[in-house]
Amino acid sequence: MRVRAVVVACLSLPVVTLLFGICIWIQGIDLIPAAFIFVLASLVLALSPNLYALRPYRLTVNPGWVISSGLLLLSIYVNIYLSGGNVGAIFWFFPVSLIGYLVLDRRQALALTLVTGVCVAGIAGLYLSSSPFPDLHDPGDSVPGGVCLAVAALFYSFLLLWLGYGANYAVREELLVRARSMERDTRNLSEEKDRALGMLQSIADGVIAADAEGRIQFLNPAAGALTGWSTEQARGRPLGDVFSLFDEKTRRPVSGLLEPCLRKGVATAKGNGILVGRAGVEHQVSHSASPIRAPSGRVDGAIIVFHDVSSEHELEMQLSYHVTHDALTGLLNRSEFERTLEGSLAEPGHEHVLCLLDIDQFKLVNDTYGHGVGDETLRQLGHLLKAFSRTTDAVARVGGDEFAILLTDCPVTRARQLAEDMHERVSSHSFQWEDRSIKMSANIGIVPLSRHEFNMTQALSAAGEACFAAKQAGRNQVHIYHPDDSLLMARSSQMKWIGPLHEALQHDSFLLTRQYLQPLGPKASAGKHYEILLRLEGEDGKLVSAERFLSAAERFKLMGDIDRSVLKSLVAWFEKNPAELEATESCAVNLSGHTINDDSSAGFIRTQLARVDGLAPRVCFEITETTAIANLRRAGNLISDLRGLGCRFALDDFGKGMSSLAYLKNLPVDYLKIDGQFVRNIDEDPIDRAMVEAVNQIGHVLGMVTIAEYVENRRILEIVTEIGVDYAQGHEVGRPEPLPVGPVEYRT
Repeated sequence: MRVRAVVVACLSLPVVTLLFGICIWIQGIDLIPAAFIFVLASLVLALSPNLYALRPYRLTVNPGWVISSGLLLLSIYVNIYLSGGNVGAIFWFFPVSLIGYLVLDRRQALALTLVTGVCVAGIAGLYLSSSPFPDLHDPGDSVPGGVCLAVAALFYSFLLLWLGYGANYAVREELLVRARSMERDTRNLSEEKDRALGMLQSIADGVIAADAEGRIQFLNPAAGALTGWSTEQARGRPLGDVFSLFDEKTRRPVSGLLEPCLRKGVATAKGNGILVGRAGVEHQVSHSASPIRAPSGRVDGAIIVFHDVSSEHELEMQLSYHVTHDALTGLLNRSEFERTLEGSLAEPGHEHVLCLLDIDQFKLVNDTYGHGVGDETLRQLGHLLKAFSRTTDAVARVGGDEFAILLTDCPVTRARQLAEDMHERVSSHSFQWEDRSIKMSANIGIVPLSRHEFNMTQALSAAGEACFAAKQAGRNQVHIYHPDDSLLMARSSQMKWIGPLHEALQHDSFLLTRQYLQPLGPKASAGKHYEILLRLEGEDGKLVSAERFLSAAERFKLMGDIDRSVLKSLVAWFEKNPAELEATESCAVNLSGHTINDDSSAGFIRTQLARVDGLAPRVCFEITETTAIANLRRAGNLISDLRGLGCRFALDDFGKGMSSLAYLKNLPVDYLKIDGQFVRNIDEDPIDRAMVEAVNQIGHVLGMVTIAEYVENRRILEIVTEIGVDYAQGHEVGRPEPLPVGPVEYRT
């Protein structure tokens, strides 16, 4: 714009030159003043548009401009008149007024014009005093004075008009530039608005905008799809009419969503709820609201943003279901049932009853029909228990074949009746699998929770003890828990060993002792013969014999782990004491029925024995007669496998089973240990002596070495020696002693 203004001003130079040339030709004034005036006027004309462009003039009639221009013209004409038509004289006053008019504001320009007029009047006075009203026409002039006056007036009028046009042109250009800038800004704002609306239209989240009174002004398509309302239909309505939200737990309407935004100007935290659309369709949504502020900071409205989380909620519910329910039966799993039970125990004043149901000999179903049939049977049983229980009860599968039922707000008498009915229902029900019909029985233990101060663990333990008592009473029974029950007390005494046994297994803290055998007959070989016996340190620091905790270990299926722990500790001891290995002829180690039935036992034993060269031929594994007969095939396979390494075997507690003689010839054992119940009274009971003699003779016939247990006194030792038993073991021969830590002397 300023470049165009300068170009316009520069184009005026030829006009100025022409006018000044005419004046010079007419008046004949000197060239030097004329040149000075010409240059000054040209600069003013050239700069005037820029000067006007730099100031914020408005394109309106300015009274100051009109008055100033009028006074300036008046002073020019008066000056011309008083100077006798001398045009050059007025140029000395004109630039002052012109520059002031261009540079100063209208008040200063008016004042400067008045001063110029006063100066002109003063000069006029001087002219009047020296030559009162001289004639305007000087005979010596080539052009009449009137013509000069007319030319001068025309020139100055044109000059002022030209300057005014330049100023107005500059202002007009400035206003056009500003108008174009405002148009461009308006267009940009419109584009930004369209872009923002386009984004709101395209985003997947629902957006609802409301005014300061909470009335809806705008909905985007996502919000319309979820609510069933369009912007035209919803505009001006309260938010609650369109955004109908309910609490997902209580199903109560949620109101006041925008109150924190409109009243306090704060955003609300993200929440969840159920949005009911106009057509009644429900959506699980997550929502939040924020205030809309004006540039001044005033809250002009609020905006609520929400999106459909129905799929995520459904997936979350499915995951939650799988976390809290048993996959096979659809009942509660153990962890969820424990949380439910713990919550019930924290409710004083309520009479709750816990029932534990255990299926009798369910292992036979899996072994006979396969695990697929067993799973289907459990599934049908779960449905049966769920259908039989009340809606307020919690039913769970807490173990492989164990189910728990929490009867809430149920008296004990009523609970017992329900348990007996449930027991009868299970016993009489036929579980179908294809063309097969399977009958099952169950044991149920009942614990009245309100009668005892139990925590969750103690309550489940008491239910397990009551269920165990039902089994001990003959199976297929219902038993109510009583703390002074003899059966429960026996089980409780076993339960107390669970912790110490697990701790001993975890830290390998079992204490190994050995009890020596004394050779009696010619078949006895030289070298050390002893049996490894197990001890456990009690709370008082004293050693506890294995007889006190092995029954608990058998009951809770820990014997296999104990066997492995003993063997690992024994092998480690031989590694540290090679001299003991050289002095040992036979080291007897007991194996339980759990180890015999475990197919991985043979591989584990081979791995451990391979750690010490020459150890296998010096190890004799003892298997009880009862265990061997109950697992005859597996026992025979294990014996054959380990005998290939050079290991020897002994049949322990021989004589308890009535049919043991028939199976004895099928077991390739090396030693036959006569049961101590016949040996301990051999000095008083002739029948026991006859039994010992018979067993000893049979063993020798089968090529076995015989060992008499429980030789507790000198007389028993003499009798077994007379009978011809090869080895004696008992307190008379030697008491168990811990394995030595370092080298020990050889003992015969």
